[in-house]
Amino acid sequence: MTKFFRPEEDSAQVRFPPPLVYVGFLLTGMLIDRLSGRVPDFIPVSPLIMAAGGIVLLSGIFVMLAGTSRFRKLGNNLEPWKHSNQIVSSGIYGYTRNPMYLGMALFYLGLALWFRSSWP
Repeated sequence: MTKFFRPEEDSAQVRFPPPLVYVGFLLTGMLIDRLSGRVPDFIPVSPLIMAAGGIVLLSGIFVMLAGTSRFRKLGNNLEPWKHSNQIVSSGIYGYTRNPMYLGMALFYLGLALWFRSSWP
């Protein structure tokens, strides 16, 4: 393992960047959809689905940015394999414990809806 991803002693002990996990599963699911040649019948092509996907995707971006900006403002490392200076409980963290993960999940769902991909 490289020094870059080696968890510090006093950290969350995450060994792999979480955004890459989301991207990997999303791309794998979309690839399975394409290789199987199936376009899901239960998700029709409609402006409503496209709008819903866009709204969820933008919501995910907003939640991620709110979480990262609050984290940085208080001087914490964004990388989960590094030491955290303090527990953040203000701003968006007053509503959800992990807004960055929630934002990634919303972003993921928005892309899946937008591209009508059922596997992700």
